[in-house]
Amino acid sequence: RSGFAFMKWVKTIRSKSGRLHFRRFAIIETPWFAVYIHRIYEGDRDPHMHSHPWPFWTMVLWGSYTELNEKGLSWRQPFQPISGGYDYVHKIQAIIQGPVTTILLAGRRREDWYYRVDGKLMRFDKYRNK
Repeated sequence: RSGFAFMKWVKTIRSKSGRLHFRRFAIIETPWFAVYIHRIYEGDRDPHMHSHPWPFWTMVLWGSYTELNEKGLSWRQPFQPISGGYDYVHKIQAIIQGPVTTILLAGRRREDWYYRVDGKLMRFDKYRNK
């Protein structure tokens, strides 16, 4: 994140076959923090869990999904807060009721995205090109 953004779509992720997976809408985006609305249409297709480049607090507003993290499998449903730091790794296993809408407060971006592969972290770009 660089500069400031207010009320705009900032990211759309599609599968290799073109299916819509995820959209991110910035309510506010600054160098120090951001508030996003996420629309999640499908579970993560990657076999490994991933981290995030910022500490975060999030909550499902509509819908529900199952999430795999280092503690196991959890059912995420409306108004259940979730928080994590730079080392929190997870993946959305399956959408139960969707599309899922979440609000996310992200702290200052410090690192890149990583995947947990065989107990070690692998940068997203290396993971994507393997």
